[in-house]
Amino acid sequence: LLEGSAATHGAPLKPDDLAQAKKSWGVAEEPFTIADDVKKLYEERTKEVEVKATAWEATYAAYKAANPDKASELERRFSHKLPEGLAESLPTFDYATDKPLATRQYSKACIGTVAPLMPE
Repeated sequence: LLEGSAATHGAPLKPDDLAQAKKSWGVAEEPFTIADDVKKLYEERTKEVEVKATAWEATYAAYKAANPDKASELERRFSHKLPEGLAESLPTFDYATDKPLATRQYSKACIGTVAPLMPE
C-alpha cells in the first residue's frame, strides 16, 4: 500500500489503496455510492429550489407582460446574442484611401458606434 510514502503524491491509487482510504474515512467500499444522508439532503434541497424557481418564473412572466421591450433586451443579453444590425453599423476603413490614424482612433470610432447599441 502507498499510504505514508512519497509515491502517493501524483500517483493513481491502486484498488487496495482506495479500499484502505475509504475504510479509514468510514465510506462504503462500493464504487459510486452516495450515503443516504447526503442523498436526502440533496433531494430536500432540490425541492426547495424547485419551489423558488417556480415562483421566479411567475414573477418574470408578470414582468415580461408589463415590460416586453425590457424583457426582450434582458433575454438577448442573457443568451449572449448581439443586437440586430450591429456588424453592419460598424465603420469601415479603406487602407488605400483613408488617412492613417492611430489605432486608438480606430478603436474610438468602433466603440462609439457599438456603445449606443449595446448598453451593457
